[in-house]
Amino acid sequence: MKRFILFILLIPIYAVLFAQPSAPYNKYDSEGRRTGPWMWTDGDFVECVVYKEGNKDGLGFRANKVAKELETFFYDNGLLRATRLYINAVLIGQTFDYEDVERFVPCKETGAMVKFDRQCYSQEFYPNGMIKDEGLWIGWKNDSYDDLFTEGFGEGDFFGEWHYYDEEGNLTETKVYETTIYHRTPSEAALFTDEEMM
Repeated sequence: MKRFILFILLIPIYAVLFAQPSAPYNKYDSEGRRTGPWMWTDGDFVECVVYKEGNKDGLGFRANKVAKELETFFYDNGLLRATRLYINAVLIGQTFDYEDVERFVPCKETGAMVKFDRQCYSQEFYPNGMIKDEGLWIGWKNDSYDDLFTEGFGEGDFFGEWHYYDEEGNLTETKVYETTIYHRTPSEAALFTDEEMM
């Protein structure tokens, strides 16, 4: 499965950077659900996601044509399974095998247990292509946080053993993360004030 995901994420970069929406895009099925490729443009940004029966399913991308940034992602029946980030056609970061989990991690400040229900393996790269760091991310699959979690883990945290490398690929440091900076899950956070969350 991982090899299949890796293969389909290697789509032609220049083709997607100059893609534009046209008639075959943004359709609904007979039940009013999104189906097939959906594409949006906003200034320099282009985004395309494939839907099946109302769920994201298959390969998609988000591109900034001016900054020459491209993010590709793969969904399996609504569940995000892999992402890759390119800048100037160079792979900068990637994540694989998003998994549904039930993991309780103590808050660094309070010691209270915070429940996470999503995790994935992540890698970041130097511009020369050498690996910069790798390890496990934990976060949430809560729908209201889906976009943040998809776009580089706007909500999430390091967990477990992380490895850090220099620009020549030599291991320079290993860190073990056993706590989280978060006090509560996203659904619980809505019940509290900003002051309480600080």
